[in-house]
Amino acid sequence: MVKSHGRLRHFFDEYYKYFIIYGYYMSENVVGSPGAIPDVIAHSGIPPLIVSFAINAIMQGSLLFAFMTLIQQARIILFANIDIYQSKGKNNDEELPMLPPISLQEIDEKNEEDQSAVNCSSIGGIFLPTIGQYMFSILVVFILMGALVADTLGASQSLASVMKIKPIYVVPFFLWLSAILPIIFVRFFYLSLPILILIKYILVITIIIGALCAGNKINIEPHTDWKYIGSPMLFITCTLGAFEILSPFVFVHIKLTKKEVTLFFLTVVAAIVSVCFFQSLWAYAVLRIVPQTCQDVPHSWDSQFSIADNLTHPNCNISLAWAHREGVVCAIPMLRIVRAYYPEYDWIAVLSAITLFLMMTLSYICNTLTMANVIAGIIMSSREKLWGKIQDKHDENTTQSYIRKDIYSITGYLIITTLIFLAAFFNPRAFIVILQYGMTTANNIIGGILVPIMVIRSYFSLARHLAIPVPMNIASYILFGISTLFFLSQLIYAIVALAS
Repeated sequence: MVKSHGRLRHFFDEYYKYFIIYGYYMSENVVGSPGAIPDVIAHSGIPPLIVSFAINAIMQGSLLFAFMTLIQQARIILFANIDIYQSKGKNNDEELPMLPPISLQEIDEKNEEDQSAVNCSSIGGIFLPTIGQYMFSILVVFILMGALVADTLGASQSLASVMKIKPIYVVPFFLWLSAILPIIFVRFFYLSLPILILIKYILVITIIIGALCAGNKINIEPHTDWKYIGSPMLFITCTLGAFEILSPFVFVHIKLTKKEVTLFFLTVVAAIVSVCFFQSLWAYAVLRIVPQTCQDVPHSWDSQFSIADNLTHPNCNISLAWAHREGVVCAIPMLRIVRAYYPEYDWIAVLSAITLFLMMTLSYICNTLTMANVIAGIIMSSREKLWGKIQDKHDENTTQSYIRKDIYSITGYLIITTLIFLAAFFNPRAFIVILQYGMTTANNIIGGILVPIMVIRSYFSLARHLAIPVPMNIASYILFGISTLFFLSQLIYAIVALAS
């Protein structure tokens, strides 16, 4: 009995953090997409969506692996006080200065003491030139703001559709409660995340099975058009994007050993695969209930929905194309169809809306915790540049310094949250546009330009000679080069699509 308890305790101490990391990525990465993915395949159909998921999963995995290498290097550089650019101008390895002896165990102990040191801002400060550092920080904040706006709009629309009220009435209560409570109860939320994810996906599996059963009776046949593959491809880049900017927040719990770093990467890959699988199933289930376009609406529904004479009239509010155009989640047309024509399946539509609300609430909480970490990192970096090292040394380990940092971080967090509230409250139609164009463009700039610059600068500096547990090899460099070209092509496509 004692041995069994000891083994359980060992398992909990050793592996529970990976369930937390899996839950974190499963909660955050979808940034509102459970309600939006069916909308963006209104014209393309399911096969292009699956292809988009497969390509983006490989490209995102490659980008994440490269950024994970930078995080390992950054932890050593920051806590060992190494100047990786003192080798500038040296032509070969023999001319490079000797690195001091480094104990990864000591580095991990210092990381335990200051878990906020390695963040997006500090990583950008190490591996990017000055203008790149500012650009990286701005884009990271923009991506998280966009995700939080999308989560707010999606959650509010889902809950409002069940309560039969306007989403704008839900926005203020949802946003401020979701922004403040996680910061207060951060440890409780973090430890309970795997349980919340388990509950969430029990609900997801339930609504998928229920929606498929309802779809068999409603029997809307999805159609495929490959010429519209650009829409899901662009959107999935956003859906699976931003994993790299989340990594510093959760990587602090990982020790610099080959086993732990490898398990971290495999955990995130498992989250990516899970997202692709569940999102594809959910999209197919929705397409069996909701017509893709108004032209696909069965004639037997014409009188019920008043669309017999004009299929492009605003009254045609039960198609995915309409939802995409209006920037609303797919649960809204689903609820209208089921309530009007198939009341026996009303519970499925209601449960779908409630589940989407819970999913986006979890997404908002994870995003807001990441945002708080990013803001704290930006403020720490800004203080160093504005007041210099003298002030830092004077304030080091003093209560006054910590209070000042906390005040700055809280103020910055409240300002950003206020901007998110204003965007969500006064521009509720931005749901799809924010996801498909704004955030995708920012993600592709990071994946196609800034992270490659970081990797190149790391390679041609002393950082390449740091003995990290899981470094990049030739194959990973080649795959990373391919992913860079992919993100650049997606960036160009997003700009052209937005301009047109």
